[in-house]
Amino acid sequence: MPRAPATRLDEQGKTPGVGRSAAIALVLVALVGAVYGQVSGFAFVNFDDGRYVYDNAHVRAGLSRDGVRWAFTTVTASNWHPLTWLSHMLDVELFGVEPGRHHAVNALLHAGNSVLLFHRDGFFAIPAYPVTKFIDPTGAGDSYAGALIGYLASVNRSDFPALKKAVAYATACASLTVESFSVNRLSAGGRKSVDSRLKELEGITRF
Repeated sequence: MPRAPATRLDEQGKTPGVGRSAAIALVLVALVGAVYGQVSGFAFVNFDDGRYVYDNAHVRAGLSRDGVRWAFTTVTASNWHPLTWLSHMLDVELFGVEPGRHHAVNALLHAGNSVLLFHRDGFFAIPAYPVTKFIDPTGAGDSYAGALIGYLASVNRSDFPALKKAVAYATACASLTVESFSVNRLSAGGRKSVDSRLKELEGITRF
């Protein structure tokens, strides 16, 4: 199988300049807006939005000293993510408990994250690992984010080569998570399974 290039070069063999990178970033933001802009008309979801927003007294109170203290000390909803709580509190402070505007903020965050995939030295694309046993996607995003940040912390670098390796490592971890409920498959396979998948990804993508 051919190996995917890590960066795209222009006709002179140079990586995209600032102008082209800015144009690509704007296109990405526009695409995210086209897909997710409609969420501003949606209601809250009766799944976990209650625990996170409309039934959560701490969040409904908006930003406050007590709220910040709670955000950094609670494990509500089985997670310790103070910035998430502070983000929801800020939304309530600005918009009240109005679902459309909360969703619109999420869409803006997605747009910003899509731009972060670009680096001045080029861009890096990696395919999803082709899993053959798909059980449950719950936790795949958390596994991906944790693995990406964990790898960068372990190498104590955030340059382009490190970011590419972190993305590949995170992709390998997330692919294991979806093959079972929770993190059972990831925990059972351990580092050996992650390294094996990372090696397979190296076979189809250069990083």
